[in-house]
Amino acid sequence: MGKGFRIFSVRPFLEHLVCNSHFLRTSIFARTLTTPSSLKDQQDPHSLLKQDPIEICSNLWVKAFSSPPTTTFPNLTGFLSKFDLWVLAYQRCCAHVTGTFPPRNAIHSHVLHDLLSLRNAVVRGNYAWNKKTQQFIRSPNDKPSTELVSKRKLQAMLESDEPCFQDRIVQEVLLMILEPVFEARFSPKSHAFRPGRNAHTVIRTIRSNFAGYLWFVKGDITEIFDNVDRNVVMGCLEQAVRDMKILGLIKSGGQST
Repeated sequence: MGKGFRIFSVRPFLEHLVCNSHFLRTSIFARTLTTPSSLKDQQDPHSLLKQDPIEICSNLWVKAFSSPPTTTFPNLTGFLSKFDLWVLAYQRCCAHVTGTFPPRNAIHSHVLHDLLSLRNAVVRGNYAWNKKTQQFIRSPNDKPSTELVSKRKLQAMLESDEPCFQDRIVQEVLLMILEPVFEARFSPKSHAFRPGRNAHTVIRTIRSNFAGYLWFVKGDITEIFDNVDRNVVMGCLEQAVRDMKILGLIKSGGQST
């Protein structure tokens, strides 16, 4: 993207797409409340598992890197609709919270139905970020319960900054779609929050390319993402992505943070 975009990365921005919650007197652990029957979809999720999600992602990476740097992507909703990507996102999120990557054929049918309801809510524009009182799908670490939660425990949970598990899934899907688009544009001198790049790659770059320099500027950028100008971020996204559904989903996640 050039020098002006070296410090911006898709990954940390997506991880901060959470909204303020409201205090509602309801149970979030009862399945009948977290996933209302009116929101459940009757379609068989197994019939939607048609492609290898890795192949889907690989094709998007190839398309992004084979296109000119100024290419815009007007239609990414097709990728957002692919249920195979949602299953992969769920697997990755499970690995993050449990340390174990569940095999695709080991995911229970009711989980696939919940995941399909989540996908449909996002695609139809009905998804609300950080909706802790109405969850389509819960973390595998959450124990099923039909008992009402105490007011104190409910308030503590609603005030928590920890994002909902379903938010993590949506973020992961967005990351799989947007990362190749922007990786093809990022400066080769950018190393933060990028796949295959870290502090060690920075050190190797410095040792190989900065041997003739006698001075360096030391700075602390640990708080750089504490106050992100959302208009600037959205402007950067719109230079590459013209899909209004994708942009609207990201914007809705950042408006109430």
